[in-house]
Amino acid sequence: MIYIGIDPGSSSGAISCLSEDYQPYMPPYEMGKGTIKDMYLYLKDISSMDQTQCVLERVNVHPNTAVNAASTFMKNVGHIEMALVSLDIPYVEPTPMRWMKHFGMKKDESESKTEWKRRLRELAEKRLGIKTKATTADAYLLALYGIETLNK
Repeated sequence: MIYIGIDPGSSSGAISCLSEDYQPYMPPYEMGKGTIKDMYLYLKDISSMDQTQCVLERVNVHPNTAVNAASTFMKNVGHIEMALVSLDIPYVEPTPMRWMKHFGMKKDESESKTEWKRRLRELAEKRLGIKTKATTADAYLLALYGIETLNK
């Protein structure tokens, strides 16, 4: 079984995949570095090699987000959902609060976004024994959440 983690940010999101033994299955895909077709083909490659399950972070747009940014972001989420459905990849959609609680993580009110992302990256690196970037850490943690919560 391959577990896919998707952080759906349109420019800062990523897709990662882990095997059942917690090893990266393929290098992560960074959303801002390719096209919709590239993202689809990445998921297609994963789904053609093994059984898959996906954890797609359920996200909402905040009220003070610019309309163009919100539109682009939600359009990206729709593309991801359509790719998963068309490739017959089952998926769950935990909220950020739910999957972060699983790891005992909570953002402190005084903590900057950079500090928070650094802590998430450090957690992913520690749990998986790999080097990762802040842009791909959430996706790795989502895949890890899948390993630890799905089919149990």
